[in-house]
Amino acid sequence: MKIKDLHPSDRPREKLIKLGSKRLTNKELLAIIINIGSKGKNALELAFEILQDLSLPEFFEIDYENLVKLPGINQAKACQIIAIKELIERNQKTDNSAIQIQESKIAAIYFEDLRQSKKERVMVLYLNVHNEVIWKETITIGTVETTLIHPRDIFEPAVRYLASGIVIAHNHPGGDISPSEADIKTTEQIVQAGKILGIEVLDHLIITKKGYFSFKDEMML
Repeated sequence: MKIKDLHPSDRPREKLIKLGSKRLTNKELLAIIINIGSKGKNALELAFEILQDLSLPEFFEIDYENLVKLPGINQAKACQIIAIKELIERNQKTDNSAIQIQESKIAAIYFEDLRQSKKERVMVLYLNVHNEVIWKETITIGTVETTLIHPRDIFEPAVRYLASGIVIAHNHPGGDISPSEADIKTTEQIVQAGKILGIEVLDHLIITKKGYFSFKDEMML
């Protein structure tokens, strides 16, 4: 069934106009971006299929080459999605510029999207000399079991944005909030690399659905 054949109250565009964007589901919002279905599926069905395999944050982290491999995402739609993502990131950079990261609970707010991620992801906040956020970047997306973090990948954006400090975060999709031996060892390596570069590692957070673990709060930095 085509979307135009649905009852007006079930059509994403009509719902957005009448009720506002906040009343729409992720599937309905994505369907508006996809716009036109393909291969016997309407845009809503394609959106549902995509979000069954990917969380919303994971979907927006996919690069162009992998976007066009998704069902119903052609070159034009992939470009549109990447353009939307870029505008969001630029807006975040502007909005975050005056917020200081002084406590782990403030930093954790920036990593809320990690709570629902099905795959382990590593994200970093880059801060200026006043501990104000100047950039947020996803460094890597791994499997459910493991993610590799290399200091080079962490600090390359720090040099690019002239950051004075960083806050690292990664999620444990399995729900265990405690740091593993690998987490502890990797954190020590990143801290040492930061000292060499003159960039302070202010904290490393482990995010789960139920809460977070702070290396700084536990005096492990």
